[in-house]
Amino acid sequence: MRIARPIVLVSTLAAIACGAASRIHSGVPSKFCGHYENRFEVDSFRPCGLDERWWVNHETDALIRAVTAPDGRIGGEAYVELEGHVGERGSYGHLGAYDRQLTVQKVLRAQEPRKACSEPVDCGD
Repeated sequence: MRIARPIVLVSTLAAIACGAASRIHSGVPSKFCGHYENRFEVDSFRPCGLDERWWVNHETDALIRAVTAPDGRIGGEAYVELEGHVGERGSYGHLGAYDRQLTVQKVLRAQEPRKACSEPVDCGD
């Protein structure tokens, strides 16, 4: 029984992660929640519940404003909820280090980063 519990737990976590990944449809406008990060050669989005980083293609400067300090310095991280669409799996961004490209069309919320965003989040309406 002691061995069965870890196997069940791992299976459950894998199913949750696969469920989150299965809700991603390339090219379809969707709502996403996660962490946005902007630093030197980094412009990434990490969706809640997935172990992926997506390169960000901006159609709005709202994300940049979310990580701009009062003195005008740009860079940092924010928890965001946004609308946009992702591209097919591939190599995107700096040195091709990103799994997908996210085109951001609208930022719905931006706030201080959350400590935990590892659980899948239903960002649907």
